[in-house]
Amino acid sequence: IAVGDGFYVKAIAENPTFSYDLRDVAQITRGSKESNSINVIASGKAGKDNVIVNFAGQAEGFDKLQNFNDAIATVYVTENGKNYGIANVDENTTEVALNFDAKEMGSYTISLDVNGEFETVTLVDRFTGVETNMLLEDEYTFTASGNDNANRFVIKLDNGQQTTAN
Repeated sequence: IAVGDGFYVKAIAENPTFSYDLRDVAQITRGSKESNSINVIASGKAGKDNVIVNFAGQAEGFDKLQNFNDAIATVYVTENGKNYGIANVDENTTEVALNFDAKEMGSYTISLDVNGEFETVTLVDRFTGVETNMLLEDEYTFTASGNDNANRFVIKLDNGQQTTAN
């Protein structure tokens, strides 16, 4: 593992053991060409936070970790009552609910780092009704406060593949 790099391990067994193959780590570092992902980055004056939505169809994601700085707004995906920092969703998902928790009143931006083939990636602000094509725009800027509903955003996706019914 290179200096400054690391990875998160979540052990759920009673007596877990840990091992890894350097080829697996290299594949993770390069990013899988077989699955699409979106890194959602939320920025404010206190700092940045992110959540990764991985379209790999795996059942369990990784828990959202608390920031060291409590003033940083958090962005995460909630599934079955759990908050995820890395959310694994089905590869055919067309909509992802995105939560944003501002700690204080201020101006914030959301940007997306999209890995994969999507025809459209639209960020919908449920509070204002604004829809932004994030493949054409670098970021979306908005105002939020700590009292806002965290379930504020939705990412709508279209990968351009037609279903058999169509």
